[in-house]
Amino acid sequence: MSDQQGWTPGAPAPARPAQHDGPLSQETPVRPDGEARPRPDATSSAPSFAAIELQSALVRTQDQSRFVAPDLDETGAKPPLPWRRLSWVFAVVVALGIVAGFTYVTWFRNVEKDAEVAVVVDSVDPAQVAAQTPQDIVRDYFAALADGDIAKALTMGPRGGTGSEALLTPKVYAVTAALTPISDVEILTTDPAATEVDVRYRLGDSRVDTAVRITRLDTGEYRLTRTTVPVQFQITGSDNLPLIINGATVDQGQTFEVVPGRYELSTGRTLLEYPESSAIEIQTLARPDLTRHPASPELTDLGRSALMSAARESLDRCLAQQSLAPTGCPFGIRSDKSVVPSSIHWTLLNDPWADTTPSLSADDQSIAVLTIGLRLQLSVDYADGTRSPGQEFSDTVQARANMLGETSSDVAIFWER
Repeated sequence: MSDQQGWTPGAPAPARPAQHDGPLSQETPVRPDGEARPRPDATSSAPSFAAIELQSALVRTQDQSRFVAPDLDETGAKPPLPWRRLSWVFAVVVALGIVAGFTYVTWFRNVEKDAEVAVVVDSVDPAQVAAQTPQDIVRDYFAALADGDIAKALTMGPRGGTGSEALLTPKVYAVTAALTPISDVEILTTDPAATEVDVRYRLGDSRVDTAVRITRLDTGEYRLTRTTVPVQFQITGSDNLPLIINGATVDQGQTFEVVPGRYELSTGRTLLEYPESSAIEIQTLARPDLTRHPASPELTDLGRSALMSAARESLDRCLAQQSLAPTGCPFGIRSDKSVVPSSIHWTLLNDPWADTTPSLSADDQSIAVLTIGLRLQLSVDYADGTRSPGQEFSDTVQARANMLGETSSDVAIFWER
């Protein structure tokens, strides 16, 4: 079957015209590869090459399946920062902070002046400085103490430490002032700008010569460098023992702020007491940063006699028991032979109370201890009819008793060997 527009299979291909260096004619253009192509006839009905190319471009333009560049989404773009609004917010926050800080500093902050630093301000009114000299503040302090006005004395300077103020109450100081009244105060320093004032006074029966340190504030006023001194009472093994100082019951182991005067210790009990040597007398403010004062309780006369009587009675009861090992007693034996209980007889051969002195336990000073030596003899009949003529025993034992009771009948003895 022949192709009217082409060639027939098996037939030779049509011969190409010979190539020329130029166009075959004026109507035949030359292709870029040198092959001559017939120039299209304007009168021909076949489409021209340019028309075909133009039609192909139009088709490609209308082909919706080809790639189309997406439109940019303008709604996704980030809006610009509101710098003007942010500036206003920042300004308002800063203004509120300044107002809050000024309010706190002006009305709410509690500022304590450093009493150890003397600050002199040029703007201080000279008349105000002259109205209160170093001599005045020292004189006023001791005058307040002499009058028993502890509250007024404490306004004239800071405390000397950070201890308890349990001994700075009017009630406690009334006892202190009664024990050691302050009198005959003499100011010895005349320098109006002195930082230390020499003073002399009587504290009870004692004459005191001392120096008091002064601080000048930025207001031009003078104050004492300290109005109290810290004291600590060291009492070993007294955790169970009450501690009363000038009538005030306080906790053991504390540091206390005190003013010049005498401070006496008490247990508040009838059988135990702090001796007079346990009292402390603070004569001056010119003391170390902390004064440690040892104190030891002891038995009262009633406590000693109550302990001795209770120990005697307890030992007598032990001797009266017809038992080889009396219950709750500091002596006893064992026997391999059966005994007749009614034949058991204990005899005390010495006087254990002659050379003994009661004391308090080092571990717990509410416990009294009485150490005695015993020499005993035991007589007993055995069930087999034999009899022991008398065996002697010697031992050192302790009678102990809790002494926190109020009367002699509260003393109960327990024995230790």
